[in-house]
Parts: sequence; structure tokens; C-alpha cells
Amino acid sequence: GADKATRGVKVPFSFDKITFSQAGTYEFTITESGYSDEPNVSNTSGTAVTYTYTVTDDGNGHLTAAPVQASQSGTNAFVNTYNPGNATAGLTAVKTVNGESKGIAADTFTFGIEAVSAPQGAAADLPANAADDGTVKNGADGTIDFGAFTFSAEGDYVYRVTEVNEDKAGYSYDDTTYTVVFHVSDDPAQGALVATREIYKGTAQDDTARVDAVTFANTYH
Repeated sequence: GADKATRGVKVPFSFDKITFSQAGTYEFTITESGYSDEPNVSNTSGTAVTYTYTVTDDGNGHLTAAPVQASQSGTNAFVNTYNPGNATAGLTAVKTVNGESKGIAADTFTFGIEAVSAPQGAAADLPANAADDGTVKNGADGTIDFGAFTFSAEGDYVYRVTEVNEDKAGYSYDDTTYTVVFHVSDDPAQGALVATREIYKGTAQDDTARVDAVTFANTYH
């Protein structure tokens, strides 16, 4: 039996005692199985260890077993690799003009998203619908879809979202900055990373500034 494995920690295991009832040579080969039942777990060591037991009779009815390691491939350790699947998450926002979103034509307004921070060794990539400069246009009726974010490592990913002031005649622009934080963690049951999201109005990640959605309100006069 063996204890539950922990990432980066060696877990010893053992078998129940073997009983021999007569003299002879017995060979046992140890391999690993069952890891394929775990999501995104593989055996990278290719280990197979063979042990031979020579059982002798002392002539007085007493058997003695002497273990000898006969052959080995790989290492003595069975090494598993766990590569959880990427986490994905989305972000949408709403644009209003004079308190209404209905009737706003697509591509009328521009919004920017920038990466602020990511876990060490990881990158906070822009979402799928963002242009190379981090801008996204609105859809019909004021919808704003930034597209899917993809995360390949655990940790916190922080972004800031703003409206681009294009100085169109008659419009007053919303200068609010939103901070969006994705918390990415491993879910071993799924064999994948999962992401949860928090949104803050402003640049401070303070509970009093937490909001449910990103909204930009313009006026036209």
C-alpha cells in the first residue's frame, strides 16, 4: 500500500508479506498501473523492477527466502507527471449612452485591456478578442466581449480595463478604471486548472471597491 501522493514528495510503498510453501526460485516484476485513470497523469520513468527470491530448505523442514534484485529498467522510483489542462475564463462588459445600451451601433467605442501582473514564470496573455494593442470594440447594443482568457499556471492574474477616449464630438467619456483579477488554482478531480474572477472599480483590490460587472457610461449632448 501507499499514502496519497503529494507533488514533489516521494511516497514510499510496500507489499504484504509473501508466503512460500516450498523450495525453489520465484520471480516478481513490479510495474505501475492505474495512473491512466487519473486525469492528465502519466508515468514518465518507464520503471520495471524484477526481484528474484531463492527459497531453500535446510533439511529440517525450515524454508529460508533470500531476495536478490535480478534485473531493472529505469530507476527504483516510479515517477508520475501531472500536467493539468489550462484554465479558461471570459469577461464581458456593457456600454451605455445616456443610460441606455439599446441602439448603440457596433464598433462605435473602443476599450483597452492591459496585463498588470502574473505569477512568477507565467504570462498574463491578452484575451482572444483583443487586438495586439489590447483594444476591443463594442458589439451591437453596447455589448463588449473581451473573449476567452487562457491560463497555464496557478496563481493570480491581474488586468486593468478602461475606455479609450476618442474625443468624438458630443460625447463625454467614462474615465473609470476597472481591475480584474483571475484566481487560478488546480482541481485534481478534473485534472485541470480552474479560474475564478473578481472585479474592482479602481486600481485598489479592496473589498469595498468590488463590483459585479464592468460598465462604462457615456453621455451624449
